[in-house]
Amino acid sequence: MKINKYALLAALPLLLITFVFAGCGSGSQQVSQPQVRVPAELVVGVGRDTVDPEGGMWESRGLVFETLVTLDERGTPQPLLARAWEIAPDGLSYTFFLQEGVSFHDGTPFDARALDENVNKLQSIWGRYPIRKTKVKNDYTLQILMDKPYPLFMHHVAQLARGMVVSPNVLEEVTVEEQKRGGGMPGGMPPAMGQSQVEGPQYKVTALVGTGPYRLAEHVPGQYWVMEAAEPYWQGPVQIPKIRYLVIPDAHSRVMALESGQIQLTGISPLSSIPASDMDRIGKNKELVLRHEPSFRVSPIAFQHLEGVFADARVRAAFIHAVNEEDLDKVLAPAGSTLSTPVTPASPFYLPALDIKRPDDPAQAKELLAQAGWLPGAGGILQKEGKPLQVRLLYSTIRPEDDYLASIIQQQLKEIGVELTITQLESGALFAALAERDFELIIAPGIGSTSLDFEMDYHSRSRRSAIADPLLDRLIDEYNTAPDFSAQQELSRKIQERILGEDYVLVFSTTYKNYAHSTRLTNFIPALEEEVNFMRHIWQAEFY
Repeated sequence: MKINKYALLAALPLLLITFVFAGCGSGSQQVSQPQVRVPAELVVGVGRDTVDPEGGMWESRGLVFETLVTLDERGTPQPLLARAWEIAPDGLSYTFFLQEGVSFHDGTPFDARALDENVNKLQSIWGRYPIRKTKVKNDYTLQILMDKPYPLFMHHVAQLARGMVVSPNVLEEVTVEEQKRGGGMPGGMPPAMGQSQVEGPQYKVTALVGTGPYRLAEHVPGQYWVMEAAEPYWQGPVQIPKIRYLVIPDAHSRVMALESGQIQLTGISPLSSIPASDMDRIGKNKELVLRHEPSFRVSPIAFQHLEGVFADARVRAAFIHAVNEEDLDKVLAPAGSTLSTPVTPASPFYLPALDIKRPDDPAQAKELLAQAGWLPGAGGILQKEGKPLQVRLLYSTIRPEDDYLASIIQQQLKEIGVELTITQLESGALFAALAERDFELIIAPGIGSTSLDFEMDYHSRSRRSAIADPLLDRLIDEYNTAPDFSAQQELSRKIQERILGEDYVLVFSTTYKNYAHSTRLTNFIPALEEEVNFMRHIWQAEFY
């Protein structure tokens, strides 16, 4: 039989296909290779570089340093470096039983002696407490004896600025010159956060060496810094090997970077806020997750009530009557809202009975100003003894919405004859103005506000406070040493009533914990309190 070679060539493709399918029949099995997921570097967008060569690091210090206890979502102390503790009935003794097998990043064991050295040397942290002495009971037990009860001790030592533990090898005595200029303060906080309450040698943190899940690997000042996993970590494997903090000063630009994928997380601290005006767009992006968590943060717009125009309580009351908080809420939402009390509803000391909105009443405002001697003058501006009613409002770059708040308040006060000038400052300059009481009206940033703390924003000894009132100071001192929770509740009520009754604050507002991240980031649970550190649990999250 003669075979046509052209017919054979035409049949070859069909024959090949037949052989291929025959090979895929029941006589053989294809083995699929499992897909290997490799953890990726997480990039976090922040507003500024907060890495300080002497131990300061706002956003990421909770990844390097740890505390004896942490706080859960209800603000209740939970074990961290201390696995358990005992508190004497009289509140004068705290015995901490420490985790075993924990080391600092430099290999130094974390034990009772290391903790004892922290408590006795790092007075910028531990010197604020009424500690009489410490006793090392054994390798993993330390007893702290108090001069007087301090019921907030467990709550405060959970906060990094008030209880972080560092390697003894990075503690260095501060020189007299450094003490004078307030140098060597840990945590990148303003000096008020680290003012020792005792005399004697002062020590500073010279390097970022803690027990946390990450260590500083790289830092390019003003541009970025990189945290890498500090393996082995005593609590378990760190899921994200590297976290890069990318400095993007402009808040709207940070949002654009999130949308483009340049960063995968932002909004982790007040220094990297997300503008309220961008939140609707983020919420509609299926590749992103936007969260609004409860917050204890309160930003009071406070009067300088000790001298000047606001020393007259009638003027303070008039300004309060002039402000329409509904207009302010429109620019704060959905990032936050105005408040009627010095604490947020998230706090256990929030009192609904005090949560009564103060209605705006321009007519009443003008009447009160007239009683104080401020009468109509040229150009519609009120005058007294030939001087126009001109007031300056200071605010910082920390919260984007403050631009709008300041402008709205400026317009509302203009309607009652007040000329308000508004000045934006860098946060350092704002803290200095607070410390020196060099202001007339100021939007206090509310950074570090906690569920149980009144001292930072309202006690005269705090450099963060805009208020100086001996009665209020006494109430806060009593509150800090109250024998039990019910006594604290009663004192907190008196504190809030005093602040409201004296009209020390023009407007209270809160900013929720607003953060956004890529859907690729999973299992991320933020810490509730700002001072515990928002990203403390990021080591358990996953990012691929």
